[in-house]
Amino acid sequence: MNQSLLLPRWRRGIASTLLVSTLVLAGGARSDAAAQLIRRGPATACRDVALTFDTEFGASTPALVDTLEKLNVKTTWFLLAGEVERNAPLVRRIAARHQIGNHTFGHPAMSTLSETGMRWEIATADKIIEQVAGVSPRPLFRPPYGDWNQTLLNAAESEGYTSAFLWSVDTRDWAGPSAAEIRQHVVQNIHPGAIVLQHGSARHSVEGTRLYVGDLRARGYQFVTLTELMGIDRDQRDFGGDAYVIQYRDTWAQVGACHNVSGPRLAAYNGNPDTPVGYVINIPHKDELVIEIDGQRPELPVYPRVLPPGWSVAPVRLAEHLGATVEWDGERVHVYKDGLEMVITPGSSEALVNGVAKEMGVAATWAEERVLLPVRFLAEELGYTVTWNGATWVASLTSGAE
Repeated sequence: MNQSLLLPRWRRGIASTLLVSTLVLAGGARSDAAAQLIRRGPATACRDVALTFDTEFGASTPALVDTLEKLNVKTTWFLLAGEVERNAPLVRRIAARHQIGNHTFGHPAMSTLSETGMRWEIATADKIIEQVAGVSPRPLFRPPYGDWNQTLLNAAESEGYTSAFLWSVDTRDWAGPSAAEIRQHVVQNIHPGAIVLQHGSARHSVEGTRLYVGDLRARGYQFVTLTELMGIDRDQRDFGGDAYVIQYRDTWAQVGACHNVSGPRLAAYNGNPDTPVGYVINIPHKDELVIEIDGQRPELPVYPRVLPPGWSVAPVRLAEHLGATVEWDGERVHVYKDGLEMVITPGSSEALVNGVAKEMGVAATWAEERVLLPVRFLAEELGYTVTWNGATWVASLTSGAE
């Protein structure tokens, strides 16, 4: 009998990683009826890496989720279905922010099971995880201990799992390394396209993760989900709110492309600075625009944005930066300036300006508990001219309109 199977669940059989295939998404033969075994993603200029957590829940798991949220890191969690029901609130919190996958129901060594047993483990976990988390874990599957065979790949595919994910950087956090040791191991072994293996309940994962995330960001790495790493849905990712540290030979076009925004937009968003190595820039949201008022950029409670098919909207508090007063009566917004009164009703595309109905072009709407309305309409009613730059997504508001 394999002595590693005598160890408790996820602590078993790290030696079983010797069985791991080095197939990647773009290479290696596979059967049309089998899930593909993946150990790493493609190495691209964007230096993407995926952090993954195999999850038996423990006392440190909530703190780990808190830390990832504070770090603004999106990850992939392989959930052990036998534990999700008694940890339902935390599971739903994880699923709301991160990607989830299937780690079986009971965490067996899959190669010891029949195909029927394999399919039961996967299918039962699939059903429970979706019921508790509210989202399906398909198509992401990870076999416990990295233990697999061809029968398992066939069984996974039969249950709707097209990929079986292993890893290329193993923190071995289950063995109790210190946070400093976790940090050192990840930093020394990281590479573009890496899949990092950790565990949701390992004692020092919280601090170790916090440490190495800072180190990797300083080296230009960015954190994506497994499907994003493999290029499946990466173009849909909104990197807004992230910071990026300039690396040697970076260009605005290259960095912008890696964050799903154009180079001109990225440069303008950051004020077109000189960018020596180590300079930190900020990434705009995919729909975010910049507003300048007489050359200055106001601080607003939520970011202005562009709505399809091209309407620019901003929080009504923008009016305060245009010399107006803003009041909310519980149902409508009132804007006052120099004898002008504007009344805006959320959901309506008409505003009352000194009692006269005027079409704004697009309805006032809610976002993050703020009322958004068209920038041009608001600015022009308050005596400003508006110039829009379609390349940089900068709306320039200038006072003194005739």
